[in-house]
Amino acid sequence: RGARRCAIAFPPNSPEAGRRVAMVRVVGLMGPIASGKSAVSKLLQEKGCPVVDADQIAHELQADPCGQVHRRLVAEFGSSILSDEGVVDREKLGAIVFGDKGKLRALNAAMHGPILKEILRQTLSFMARGRRVIFLDIPLLAHFLATYPRLLRLVLSGVVVIVVPADVQKARLMARNGLTEEVARSRIESQLPAEKQRQLADFVIENAGSFEDLEREVSAFLAR
Repeated sequence: RGARRCAIAFPPNSPEAGRRVAMVRVVGLMGPIASGKSAVSKLLQEKGCPVVDADQIAHELQADPCGQVHRRLVAEFGSSILSDEGVVDREKLGAIVFGDKGKLRALNAAMHGPILKEILRQTLSFMARGRRVIFLDIPLLAHFLATYPRLLRLVLSGVVVIVVPADVQKARLMARNGLTEEVARSRIESQLPAEKQRQLADFVIENAGSFEDLEREVSAFLAR
């Protein structure tokens, strides 16, 4: 564990199959809510793989009370989204935009530009340090792949999806977020279905068992 090596073999139908080994490969990481994508991202980092985490980037941008994102969000949604410390409260913001397509579009318009800029900066930084396989953990990757498949395939060498049985997914989401079954189902159904995400991916990591089972799945993926 923690070995500074990260190399994967791409399937024959992958855009990267047959290309020279020295090439930098940018691999997308996606999965439905409560699939265990964050756990896989952490395991990849522990095993020496560089991961650019878009959700962490968004969190850091929103937590900066002096930043451009903070100003944009307060201007759009008002000071009611702020915590007692004066920073953006993600739960308050999420409650406002969930189920409201107009407000969600406004949130995305405020966030996407700064997030993409930081994703690019971190990715180029890893490249400059000689890293040859870089993972991008992007919450909306499945949606973007379904909408702009050719455009993203110009950027991504491959895509990994983490999948989980529907009943396990719902139970995990209810336990993790303290949600009712109805609310959990609504959040799951608001995303691209797991089977559709599976079809868009080059690699599949199954997460139906324990954390130890997941760790073995990630190790097997990296060893292939």
